[in-house]
Amino acid sequence: MISMENCRHIVNMQIAPNHSAVQTHNWFCKKCTTGEAVLACLSCPNVSCGSYINDHALEHYNETKHPLAMDIEDYYVYCYECQDYVLNDNRFGDLRRLREMIQSLRQEQMAGLNRCGRRTKSGRQQIERIEEIVERKLNVFWHIR
Repeated sequence: MISMENCRHIVNMQIAPNHSAVQTHNWFCKKCTTGEAVLACLSCPNVSCGSYINDHALEHYNETKHPLAMDIEDYYVYCYECQDYVLNDNRFGDLRRLREMIQSLRQEQMAGLNRCGRRTKSGRQQIERIEEIVERKLNVFWHIR
């Protein structure tokens, strides 16, 4: 096993401009629809549950050989090819930026809830607005490379 400080799969990774990790309406497993322990594939828009639920992320890896997935809640990245967690980033800093965008979306999502935990109308509008902003930032980020 290689040192996960130097995962070769992360070095060559390029995140798609419309990545599902920055779209809150995609934060559920595409196969079993759970919202718990979901991982976003870093090679395509797929979002799947991890090993604590039904392990659909592993199924996705076995079918596609896409090695990298990011946990939407904890922001860790797992490499199925190396079978370990990844510590390094690519030369563009994509993981750091992706983590920052997801964290920003989570904070905005929580800000749009009332005391009972229900989404307010203005909260929904706020989430839609922040998703549009993040999408624009991701497109700009993608094109400046």
